[in-house]
Amino acid sequence: MAFVSGTELIVGTSVLTATEITGAYLAFVGLPTISRTAIVASSSSVSTSLLVPLGAVVTQAVARVEAAAPGTTTIGGLATVRASAGEPDAMTSELVIDFGTLRTVSALAAPSGVSITSVMPWVGTKFDGTIALSPSSGNAVTFTERQTERLLVTVATNVAPDAMAADGLLTTTTPPADLELTVAGTRVWFRVGPVPVDFVAEVDITTAVQTAVAAATVGDEDGNVAVALALTARVPGDLDLSLPAPPRFLRTHLVAFPGPSTAAPFLEEGVADVSLPLPAEAADWVVHRIVATVAPRDPGPLRVLAPDGPPISTEADLLLDVDRRLVARLPRATLARFDRLAGVRLLLTPGADGIELGGALLTGTADLPGEAVANATFTPLSVPAGPGAWVSLLLPQPVVLGKVTGSSPYDRIWISIGVTRGTARLALADSSSMADDDRAVLRRIAPNGVAKPLSVVHRPRAQLADPPVAVAADTAALRVIGIAPATAPVDVVALDVPAADGSVGGTDRLVDPGGTVSVTLDPVGPRYPLSVRLTATAATTVTLGPVVIAYAEAIGAGP
Repeated sequence: MAFVSGTELIVGTSVLTATEITGAYLAFVGLPTISRTAIVASSSSVSTSLLVPLGAVVTQAVARVEAAAPGTTTIGGLATVRASAGEPDAMTSELVIDFGTLRTVSALAAPSGVSITSVMPWVGTKFDGTIALSPSSGNAVTFTERQTERLLVTVATNVAPDAMAADGLLTTTTPPADLELTVAGTRVWFRVGPVPVDFVAEVDITTAVQTAVAAATVGDEDGNVAVALALTARVPGDLDLSLPAPPRFLRTHLVAFPGPSTAAPFLEEGVADVSLPLPAEAADWVVHRIVATVAPRDPGPLRVLAPDGPPISTEADLLLDVDRRLVARLPRATLARFDRLAGVRLLLTPGADGIELGGALLTGTADLPGEAVANATFTPLSVPAGPGAWVSLLLPQPVVLGKVTGSSPYDRIWISIGVTRGTARLALADSSSMADDDRAVLRRIAPNGVAKPLSVVHRPRAQLADPPVAVAADTAALRVIGIAPATAPVDVVALDVPAADGSVGGTDRLVDPGGTVSVTLDPVGPRYPLSVRLTATAATTVTLGPVVIAYAEAIGAGP
């Protein structure tokens, strides 16, 4: 090794004065390193690991990749060393330094006490053309840059190849090439070719780390999963792999119902809030995400829209009897979700003797019904006396909607509603906040067969001095039964997370084919008590669970 002492350079056992010091030896003084000791540690791979709690939800993880030409480094960091003849690991005075690829080198040092007498490069088929060395009587030599795959080095005394690899040095300006970053053995990033000077890249490894954590079934004694990161290079060099910031994650809690799941039966389409049992300390949790598996029983292809609407009017309803004939325009926005129409649902309260009713499918425009559709008469329905309930008027066979609205001037679909026996009160929709395409507009059929708007209803005075208030009575409480196209299916059940005010706005929902729903809350915050909202578009039984809560432990914590 070469060391500076005052004005002298000590090379092996030789001492040179300051006037004898040349660039041949200065090349080995003050060598830059990762550890900043004496040399740059060069290698073809470096690795590290990060710790994440078992079951955590990883929200951010970034790896920093740095790569550069090593400058001066140990020979073993860049090449293999072997005896030029006989056993590869035999003591010898002729050693082959094999880089395995073309590399530019300009200086070489043998272990302490071993003098270099000659250096010969590989020229494709043989070693040829001894390199002219700067004056030296010791173990360090410099020469004009040379690009080669191997060097044949002759030394004055026998030395072991392993000692040459471990204690010998060389200087190279060839940068690392073909970098690859893996997380838990899976490639997440690759860069082709040699890197530029001072190369640095930050790689988002969030998804890969989450995959590794999700695959783990056990943690260490502290409950952590160690995720392995590795950076490799086809051409070795000065490699560094680090984390510019600790990974960010959320802790998780598996809901116990008891057991991993619970069943939610739906006798018809509708909405149900399912409470999630949580420990008392959950009152301090800042909930960020809920991940739930939702598995409904298959009810067949029929779906009902909208399962949670329309808003019901509390101001008025309509009396249905044999003397009153009605028509209703079906909501265009709902029909757009279906390929075939199977029927409608009406909210009825039958009279004391019940009611029997039927009807038919009609063509029409935005304002008026048109002709009856062939073979599209509803199957007569008999409803006994009882409380208000949604009842279904069904077609014998689903009707392809495109065939009904395909001819001009008819671009809308209407239905007729006729009573053959009894009475019932038909619920109306509160249309004050509804778009026109969402409304089931009602018309009465006059004795002459003409469809006319319904008469305006007035709310009674609360006080004698109060003026009467007009009440909208032209929109039926109606839902549509249909079959969605295969290219745009309607889910049997959807899951949302209601806020404290009952709304479900501001959530980001992701659904995978296996029925796992991930809901990211916006805004995040305490949600205690906590529930999920299931919305079913058909009668079914929903198995809910497992359900995992991703949370931070205090306000202001987390990602």
